[in-house]
Amino acid sequence: MPRAKGKHFFGFGLGPLQAGLFLLEAWRSKKFTRLTVCEIDPRLVEALKHGRLTVNVAGENGLAPVVIDGVEVLHPLRDAATAVQRIRESDELATSLPHVLSYQNGEPSPADLLARGLDGSRPRAIYTAENHPHAAEILKADVLKRRLLPQDTVFLGTVIGRMAATVRDPAAIAERRLAPIAPGIPAAVVAESFDRILVAKNPLRNFESGFPAFTPKADLAPYAEVHLYGHIAAHAVLAWEAHRRGLATMDEVRERPEMLFLGERLFDECARTLLTRHKGVWDPLFTEAGFRNEGRAVLRRITSPYLRDPVLRIIRDPARKLMPRDRLVGPVSLAMEGGMKSALFPVGAGMALEELVRHPDQAPPAARKSLAGRRMTRDRFEAILDILWDLEGTASPETAVRELLWEGFRSAMG
Repeated sequence: MPRAKGKHFFGFGLGPLQAGLFLLEAWRSKKFTRLTVCEIDPRLVEALKHGRLTVNVAGENGLAPVVIDGVEVLHPLRDAATAVQRIRESDELATSLPHVLSYQNGEPSPADLLARGLDGSRPRAIYTAENHPHAAEILKADVLKRRLLPQDTVFLGTVIGRMAATVRDPAAIAERRLAPIAPGIPAAVVAESFDRILVAKNPLRNFESGFPAFTPKADLAPYAEVHLYGHIAAHAVLAWEAHRRGLATMDEVRERPEMLFLGERLFDECARTLLTRHKGVWDPLFTEAGFRNEGRAVLRRITSPYLRDPVLRIIRDPARKLMPRDRLVGPVSLAMEGGMKSALFPVGAGMALEELVRHPDQAPPAARKSLAGRRMTRDRFEAILDILWDLEGTASPETAVRELLWEGFRSAMG
């Protein structure tokens, strides 16, 4: 299984970003001796026991399957001892999980395994890819609850512009001639070839990353906010509107001029907030022209006919995306902090909450009773927000933000 002498990589979760970014780039770099991933789906673990998985890479002119070999896939419960040993032997690690709350989920959880495996035998970098502005700090805190950390272990946030998705519809897989991730698994990973991946600068001296595609930034926070509260947020609201109009994949947006115009308006609204907030950052991105050009490039990429990103993938798990620091509510709060009023993102948040009201089964169990039935009143609206936001344990947005969200919900409901 090992290909050459070099570094060891360990990943948590075998979702599309883990496969289509970390494993793909680690394999391409030829700098890693061992590639190991911990995955909770026993069927996928069994299907990949021979160490080969396939990613469909979407470029400007088409799709091409890439076979990644030499991958060891472990189950966290069945293979816990081996996972701990592989963590101990790894130089670079990455989490690519549904949410930062996933760090403590499972028996054993990712935080449990890290606490058992990390030691002082070598410098280590642990990347977090959960689209949360404080993911690295949260994972570090979760591990610290279990043990003191070795001195040369660092947790680094990321800003991942590359989009990746898992296609599970058999008809879509056949029609697009996608290669499944593994034989016998009715799922295919599609990842775009975009390679502008930003990471927090590693404070460890003489640490050479095995990921040449990664660009370190001394201050990652402004870029992370542009990504989450700009690009991802605009993508999400555009997808909610696409869902409302009955579109199945985001490439269909290109056929609707009014939808493309909405996309441009969303990026313009993001620009007003984020350029004001990060005035003085020395980077062309943080200029009106730079942000506009970047927004147009992102709009082209998210509507790529080769990526064909499923709308339902983007709008999945609406409760998580309504959290105070996530892509729908976060832009409203940031605009308010900058003395501006968000016009489009409250409606996006309203559409997500409308989906929860119509389908309470998509909400966490604690919120389902409040969502089911009854006419939506302001008091009930506030109670639902409180229940959802209490699940994350973060501070609730101020009253003015709640007012805008209420207006957005009423607008979404028509």
